[in-house]
Amino acid sequence: MKHVIKTICFALLFICANQANAITTYFNYAHFFSPVDGHFIETYFTVLGNSIQYKKNANNKFQAGAEIAWIFYQNDKIVNAKKYILNSSEIEDSLQKPNFNDVQRFVLSPGEYDLEIVVADKFYPEKQFNSKTKITIENTPAGVFMSDIELIESAVASKTENILNKGGVELTPFQSNFYGDDFDRILFYNEVYNASKVLGVDEKFVVTYHVQDYNTNKGLPEFSGFSKQIAKEANSFLGEINITKLLSGNYNILVETRDKTNNVIATQKCFFQRQKIQLIDSTKVDETNMYAQEPGDSNFEFKIKTIDSLVYYIRTFRPISQKSESEIADRLLKEKNEQQLRNYIHTFWDKRNIKNAEYEFHKYNARVKECNAMFSSSQMKGYRTDRGRVYLKYGMPDQRARYENEPSNYPYEIWQYYTINKVHNRKFVFYNPSLASNNYRLLHSDAIGETRNDNWKVELDSRSLTGQKNKMNLDNTNNNNDYMGNQVEDNFNNPR
Repeated sequence: MKHVIKTICFALLFICANQANAITTYFNYAHFFSPVDGHFIETYFTVLGNSIQYKKNANNKFQAGAEIAWIFYQNDKIVNAKKYILNSSEIEDSLQKPNFNDVQRFVLSPGEYDLEIVVADKFYPEKQFNSKTKITIENTPAGVFMSDIELIESAVASKTENILNKGGVELTPFQSNFYGDDFDRILFYNEVYNASKVLGVDEKFVVTYHVQDYNTNKGLPEFSGFSKQIAKEANSFLGEINITKLLSGNYNILVETRDKTNNVIATQKCFFQRQKIQLIDSTKVDETNMYAQEPGDSNFEFKIKTIDSLVYYIRTFRPISQKSESEIADRLLKEKNEQQLRNYIHTFWDKRNIKNAEYEFHKYNARVKECNAMFSSSQMKGYRTDRGRVYLKYGMPDQRARYENEPSNYPYEIWQYYTINKVHNRKFVFYNPSLASNNYRLLHSDAIGETRNDNWKVELDSRSLTGQKNKMNLDNTNNNNDYMGNQVEDNFNNPR
């Protein structure tokens, strides 16, 4: 999975220090090509303002700074490097600490590189951390080829010449691949190379793009667009897709370059996640036919038709329930007194929104349906699975990386949340030891109150014969260091 992400989409890397008081940064990059300079990567870097120290400067205003070093290695030899101080904007109020961004370009010949990034607080150099990742630049194709897809937060026409300006448009990179309910469109930037050489100078061609279901590769033509082009050495375009009606799920943006006979001559993909909350109209029957059609009122729990439906709903509340609520629910589910079950549902949601408990109930139930659609297996509903519980408790992860084809490991996923309960950079590792079902189990997490398993890499690797032998010898303290061959450690530190 990791290799696929590198080759079909810009690699997305979120770097967060392990120490609670360290700087938190987001980083991603896109691979481009210049007919003059050759291959280069464009890096997009964000420092979270609340993770770095602001001090008054000579202008009597507050400002922060980060010392940043980029070091590219090839065969343990430094082949490209840059070090500088990235300063924030000046602010009047130290309580308002905005994030600040940086864009750099590095020319790289085709090959494999190890990139090391070193970040330190300008005022407190001891607040420093290193992060490493691998970058592969493929050989230049003879035919038409395309850059990585760069997701864009905003695009504004500008005559100002700077590194963000591309073709007269200043593009602000989008530092995620997650589009929540407040997003109604996706903007992206892409380039096409060698068109004039292959098709002929000034020859017409078209670039088409659409959303594709990640799991089935089925195209969704209602979320699509195109750009007509005249062949040059390098063509560029800004794509936009309206996602107002796109439901929650995992998707790709698929971009295709087509010649005048409509043959596809180059493609590029980029993964993204969508979370779309669909509130249920209380005047309609829900999809399981468990809810009555009467108009909304304060006693919404009486619209739930049967005891079985009451039991089902209460069971779905468990991921967000307090310990005392779960204990009461367990007792009521054993007794199955209909009136008490209805009272419990009303009280549960009244505590969360006293003005409109029914709204909160429907909002959560919509998320349960999304959860069931994504994580259900033949054995159980999605809300009962480990992934479903985490999804309902903490929401959609900011980054969800899948690794399904590593030969020595069971299929696994790493979920990253930028913040959980004011704690930065928490991760969850789910794996599928059964292989036959969609029921991934929680193997390890560094989130407070969640399952912590210091031997998780050993168990993940136990699919192989070597891993099975090591699993039987967990007292060997060096075991965890033996599972670097498939870069599990790197995947956990930098899920992408």
